[in-house]
Amino acid sequence: MTYFLCYPMGNRNKITVIDLEDCVGYERTEWANVNDETFSSPEDAVKRGREIAKAKGLLYILFKSRYDPETSEVEPRVSETDCRSEAGVTVGLIDSVITICRILSERTQSHQAVTEALADLFDDEDFRELQSRATSAKRAVLGFAPKKTKA
Repeated sequence: MTYFLCYPMGNRNKITVIDLEDCVGYERTEWANVNDETFSSPEDAVKRGREIAKAKGLLYILFKSRYDPETSEVEPRVSETDCRSEAGVTVGLIDSVITICRILSERTQSHQAVTEALADLFDDEDFRELQSRATSAKRAVLGFAPKKTKA
């Protein structure tokens, strides 16, 4: 496993650590690398990333491993939302959709009926609305301005 520093989403005001399995090291070129340094431990990469962020006045984004959650800096989020509230019910429904997607991703077959159902899902107006809202929410979490919509 190797670790390196990058500008997340190409945003040069932020810095984070990326981990890569050695067998996919060639993927490093897909990120906006901060420098050519490579680290063999997440601790060393995190330490260096924080040093650079502090020295250059960048926002340091906590390291979240793509392979081993045990090495991540990200603490598990605990929801304080009452599951009986409107927001709580909505969060529960979204969690259910995520669970269903995980199950379906392993079950998807090449059967004609499954292909037609997936095409229907792709064309579904409500599904597209959820995708749009999820994209907007992710952009907000990452600190990006909302996308401008065409008038």
